[in-house]
Amino acid sequence: MEDEKDHIAIRRIQDGDTAACRDIVERYGDRIFALLTGIAGNRMDAEELASDVFLKAFDSLHRFRGECKFSTWLYRIAYNTAVSHTRRKKPHTVAIDERLPDIPDDTQEALLKEAQLRSLEKALTRLTTDERALTELFYMQKVPVHDISAVTGDTEGNLKVKLFRIRKKLAAIIANEQCNSKRTKTQKTTYCRPDLRNFPMHECPKR
Repeated sequence: MEDEKDHIAIRRIQDGDTAACRDIVERYGDRIFALLTGIAGNRMDAEELASDVFLKAFDSLHRFRGECKFSTWLYRIAYNTAVSHTRRKKPHTVAIDERLPDIPDDTQEALLKEAQLRSLEKALTRLTTDERALTELFYMQKVPVHDISAVTGDTEGNLKVKLFRIRKKLAAIIANEQCNSKRTKTQKTTYCRPDLRNFPMHECPKR
C-alpha cells in the first residue's frame, strides 16, 4: 500500500504537481528526522539535514528507477547525508527517551526503566557514527536487514555481524558503567564511615 502511494506521488511530482512533495514529507518526515537525530545527535542539526535530504531527493527524483523501495532510496540519501555531516562535526547525543513514548513516573518499574534508558543513552555516546546509524535503523526504526543493506551498501551477512557486535558493545559499556557506579558508591560509603578502632574512647564525654 505504501509503495503504491509512493509511486503515485512520484508520478505527480514528475508531472509538476508540487503538492505531492508535501505528501512525501508528511509520510516520511518523522522517520527521516528520527534517523538524522540518531546519527547527528542533536535536533538542530537534524532539522537542517532533513531539509537538505528532501531537497536532494526531489532534485534527483528522476534517478529513482524503482529498483528498490522508495523508502529505502530515501533512507540511503538521509544516511549518507547524516554520516558525512557527523564525520565532519563532533555529535552531541540527544537523550534517547526524547524519541520514545513518555514513561509514567509514579511506579518503581517506571523508575527502573528510566534508569535503564539513561544507561543506554550514555552507552550510545560511545558508539561510532556508523554504529549509531545501524542502531537507529535496526533497533529504533525496525528496518529489516535486507533494506539496511540497500541503504548502507553492506552485505546482509556483514550487517548481522556488525549488529551483533554493537549489541555486545552496548552491553559491555552498560555493565562497566554499572560496575563503576557501584564501586564509587562503595568508596563513598567507606570514606564517610568513621574508623573507630583508633578512636580515644577515654576522651568520650561521660553521661
